[in-house]
Amino acid sequence: MNQAITLRVKFARKLLSRLCVMDYHTALIGGSVAKGWADDYSDIEIGLFYTSLPSLSDRQEMVKRTAGTDATFSRPDGNGLITDYFYVDGLKIDLWHCSEEVIDGFIRSIETASLTNAIQETLWVIQNGMVLKTSSQLIQWRNDLHFPLKKRQEVVALHLAAIISPDLKLYAHRQDLPIYYGLISGIQKRMGLLLFALNGMFSVDFKSLEQSLKELPIQPENCWQRFEAIYKAPFLEGAEMMESLIADTIALIQQHMPEMRVEKKHVFDRYRRRRWVGPV
Repeated sequence: MNQAITLRVKFARKLLSRLCVMDYHTALIGGSVAKGWADDYSDIEIGLFYTSLPSLSDRQEMVKRTAGTDATFSRPDGNGLITDYFYVDGLKIDLWHCSEEVIDGFIRSIETASLTNAIQETLWVIQNGMVLKTSSQLIQWRNDLHFPLKKRQEVVALHLAAIISPDLKLYAHRQDLPIYYGLISGIQKRMGLLLFALNGMFSVDFKSLEQSLKELPIQPENCWQRFEAIYKAPFLEGAEMMESLIADTIALIQQHMPEMRVEKKHVFDRYRRRRWVGPV
């Protein structure tokens, strides 16, 4: 645990001591602090879990009790979470509020519902977040939470379809910087999300991917070093390096999820635009 994490955990405990009268039963730290790579610029993400969500006036009172400033109070998002943003002593705080009904719903429907990145990140915090206040409910959630193979395969298939870009070499030939590097970046992010699922882990987002990859036993050899090299290589060479990395990823999918039956040749030839200078 580095100094940035130590300071932020201590600070979070201090904040929670000012909220002890509030009606939450579980408190967890998420984000880069929980993931282990916070630095001096990192904020603190704190999740509070309730039987019933607090009112806006309750949330405003929380910020007041912490001596928070510059607060932004949000509405519930599409998943039923509320995140309030404010500063305390110059440090940005992301304080999110969630009812146990929402988490129960995520866990109950994990095999049937759409498992978005946002839901995965929430479940990751439930499973791995740093505990500031525990409860029997948290223990039950952690006992019940799992990532079934069928759902992992769905997530892998979703991101695999996105990383196969028939236009990558086209824009490499054209040396169209914004589009080419946008494709490279998009493929890299999606590949990270794919590898989390392949390893049976809920997504922790693609930020600080270099650090995340260190936690994944299943990944292409020298994966991060190859990502770095792609950005530095000449356009066409970089595109070919990316296709090689994708091919190695597909080989891992075939090895660890043979039921998916991914055909590399079909994947790379599909819809690929070819050079044409006139009829033969």
